[in-house]
Amino acid sequence: QLVKANPAMGMGAMAGVTHIQRVAIKGGVAPMSTCAPANKGSKEIVKYQADYIFWKAA
Repeated sequence: QLVKANPAMGMGAMAGVTHIQRVAIKGGVAPMSTCAPANKGSKEIVKYQADYIFWKAA
């Protein structure tokens, strides 16, 4: 997945990043519980792992 980044303010490590790419995805399946008013405010933990590549214009 490749998405356009929102411009970062300041001079930090994210300054100038134009796109973010997510690769090598593992996990991240939807939780078994349903989305219902009775579940409002509850938390679900979903195991997820990915690598991210940050692209800057040269």
